Amino acid sequence: MTNQKMVRVIIGLAPIDYEKHLSFISDLMKQLQQKDWLTDLYHLNNIKDLFEYLYKDN
Repeated sequence: MTNQKMVRVIIGLAPIDYEKHLSFISDLMKQLQQKDWLTDLYHLNNIKDLFEYLYKDN
């Protein structure tokens, strides 16, 4: 038996330049370090809620 895990989130990066790429990775790492960020993300029900959640601090 193999030790399998379900993929729940895939995050794609597509910034327009190197600076924005580094900025996005930095922002993403800050979010991932927050205790409940992923759990909250898993409970979103639609694309509107997802965008509001992702951009709430901007």
